[in-house]
Amino acid sequence: PSFSVAERKKIAETAVRNRNGLDLIVTTGTPNFKETIELSSHAASIGADSLLIQPPFYYKNPNPKGLIEYFRLVFDKVPNVPVRYYDIPQVTGVTISPAFVSEMAQLHPNFVGIKNSHGVPEEFEALSTQTPKRLNIISGTDNNMLAALSHGNGAILGSGNVYTKLVANIFAAHRAGQDPKPAYDRLVQATDMMKANGYGSNYNAIKYALNLMMGTSRINVARPPHVPLSDQEMAQIRKGVTQLKEMTSA
Repeated sequence: PSFSVAERKKIAETAVRNRNGLDLIVTTGTPNFKETIELSSHAASIGADSLLIQPPFYYKNPNPKGLIEYFRLVFDKVPNVPVRYYDIPQVTGVTISPAFVSEMAQLHPNFVGIKNSHGVPEEFEALSTQTPKRLNIISGTDNNMLAALSHGNGAILGSGNVYTKLVANIFAAHRAGQDPKPAYDRLVQATDMMKANGYGSNYNAIKYALNLMMGTSRINVARPPHVPLSDQEMAQIRKGVTQLKEMTSA
């Protein structure tokens, strides 16, 4: 939401040019269907592998029939691109049910699943077990990652930016047929340590920690309403990242 339509197109184009063989999921949702269609069509035209679309997020908890109609307008314009619903009600104010998801799957063959970032285990379990089996119900939060793997699905995690090796170790253990819980516990230990050092939901903290992990002195600043870090906050995060590097190199 911090970027204009033109900026979002440029970001998507840059990502496609530098994909290095990776599958590319482009997020294209906006509060109105016309710009969502514009961004979705653009992403499809430049070679995005799939789309991730959040619901219109100005009107809170709309009638499900209206939500179905909103997505019909979008799906009609991108019938050949896999689409996932971005379920993040703490931001959008829009909640969904397994019945809504099932109807979406029935109406649109290219509807392939959900990224659920609400973080409520009972809700995630219901979406995973009470919707068509062909759907990929992905966790967007660390706490539901093991549940997603147990259902044969995956995760798209913000924590993967800074805790890359620790998250990768969880997937590696699962793919090797091993218990992923010990690797997951190490991720929890690391995230708890970083939180104690001031790393939380402040996007500037996330950007700064990521730059430190990458070994660059560049400082990216998130746009308002996010506020810059103070010198004291930056020093605390540097301390946390030093500990994190020691944990991931062990």
